[in-house]
Amino acid sequence: MKTQTKMAKQPKYFYWKSEKDNLWYFHLEGGNGEVQHPSEGYKTKSGAIKGIKKVQKNSPIATIHELK
Repeated sequence: MKTQTKMAKQPKYFYWKSEKDNLWYFHLEGGNGEVQHPSEGYKTKSGAIKGIKKVQKNSPIATIHELK
């Protein structure tokens, strides 16, 4: 009998601009789909991406994606 194992998805960073407060946010979504690291708000998109890069040092395999 063959057994199938589910491969965990690769962790990903997502960033977006909030319509509520006009700030940029990001979070790390784990391979299981759970949000692992919600961020503070940033005034600029580049600020949010710099924040991701700082956190990414501890999770180098996660990729970055913009939510629209």
